[in-house]
This record gives sequence, C-alpha cells and structure tokens, in this order.
Amino acid sequence: MFRFGPYQLDLSRHELRNQDRRQRLPASLMRLLGLFVSRAGVLITREEIAQRLWTDPQNIDISNGINTAINRLRTELGDDPASPIYIETVIGIGYRFVAPVDEIGAPVEEQSIASTTDLPMERTERVDVSPTIEAVGHRLPLWAILLAIATLTIAISMGAVIVLRNHPGPSSPATHANGHTQRDRVSLLHLPRGDRRPRRDTRQEAVHLLRT
Repeated sequence: MFRFGPYQLDLSRHELRNQDRRQRLPASLMRLLGLFVSRAGVLITREEIAQRLWTDPQNIDISNGINTAINRLRTELGDDPASPIYIETVIGIGYRFVAPVDEIGAPVEEQSIASTTDLPMERTERVDVSPTIEAVGHRLPLWAILLAIATLTIAISMGAVIVLRNHPGPSSPATHANGHTQRDRVSLLHLPRGDRRPRRDTRQEAVHLLRT
C-alpha cells in the first residue's frame, strides 16, 4: 500500500482512497498509477507506459492513448499540468511522479490475519501406533478361541479313553486246573510245612460219607 498526499493506493485490492472516500479508477489507470507510485521520482518513458497499458499495441494509436491516459489520471488526482503536484511531464521522453510516496503496511485487519497465519504451529509429538495396530491384528476372534477350547477338550477325552483301554482295572482271581485259585496258592505258601494240603470243604466230606 502506498500513501501520497491525501491518497492511499492499495494495489492488492485495486483500490484508491482519498482520505476515507473510495475513488474508482479504470483498470488501465490503476495500472498506470501503480507504475508511477512504485517508481516515484524516477523518469518513466512513454514506451514503458505503453507496455504497462497494452499487451498488444499494434493496432492502437499509442501516442494519443498515452496522452489520454495521463490527462485522465491527472483529472482524477486533481493535478494541474501547468504546476504539477503529482505527475510531471518530461517533454519528448516521458513522465515522473514527483510527490513524496510512503509505502505502508497492510491495514489492521489484514495485518492481524497475516500475523495469525504466520504464527508457528505448535509441535505435536508423533505417536507411534504401529505396535497397537499389530497387537490388534494378531488378536484372535472369539470363535477361534472357542474352537481351540473345544478341540483341546476332545483331545483330552480321547486320550483318557485310550489310557483306560490299555490299562484295564483289577480282574477276578484266575482259577488253575487243580481247582485252586491264585489266592489259594498264595495262602498255601504261607501255611506251615506240615499243613500245606488245602482244607476240604466240610460239606463235600459229608456228601462223600453218605455215598460210602
């Protein structure tokens, strides 16, 4: 933004203000005024002015076009070519902006926005969540856990059945051909030497006597 006399020129907004009053300018005059204030005190040739005003000046009367633009700009600024305050004519060469120009900062609202956007962002610590993600990825679903428990239970039951088949419980004492059981033989082994004959049943002896 530039300030000269009672005027303020904001090139970013293409706006010219005379104190608090906004003054509208055509785009070509705004470009021409911007050229003058940005190079205040420097001689600007007519060729430079032509390049600023027109991109393709082949079919344009450049001399009359420049004169017309300068006159209109002087009128907008209230400048007298006989005793110029702003635009001075250098005959045969070009023009010079002779008023003092101050380059000022952006308006207060723009400065506040710029200061807000220029503030450094707070540093945030980067949290590495990869271990958590991997742990979640390796966690088994409920149905898989239940299936594993059921499989383990079946395996334990089948093992118990196999063990019971291979190791049967105690059976009845075996009977030998002579009518004595294994228990009787063990008892005979513990009898005194003179009484190793197994005792006969009294009922069998009674039946034997009756028969005789």
